[in-house]
Amino acid sequence: MFPHRLKAIVQDQHGINLVLSDKEDVPASTPLWIKICDGKSCAAMVTFSGQEIKLGREELTVLTDAHGKIILEGNNFLWSNGDALLAGNDKLKIEAKTLAPVVL
Repeated sequence: MFPHRLKAIVQDQHGINLVLSDKEDVPASTPLWIKICDGKSCAAMVTFSGQEIKLGREELTVLTDAHGKIILEGNNFLWSNGDALLAGNDKLKIEAKTLAPVVL
């Protein structure tokens, strides 16, 4: 429905929301599933490498490396499911995985 415009599908306390780009500038790539819990609430999303997501007030860039590991990077934050590296907030529980492509 939204070719090259879907940045993320987010499920949080407000329900399910689509995050769309104003332009058709989102490259085709493998979808990534990310779940972030802070002890009080959780948010889960499907997004793509190179996209930015919000974590509280901080903008994080979602990246994948050459080995398929997922990295979340921000000004004061770094997390990777490859090295279990976490900086910025030790109260967060983060899960992330690559989703298999869907053949239509």
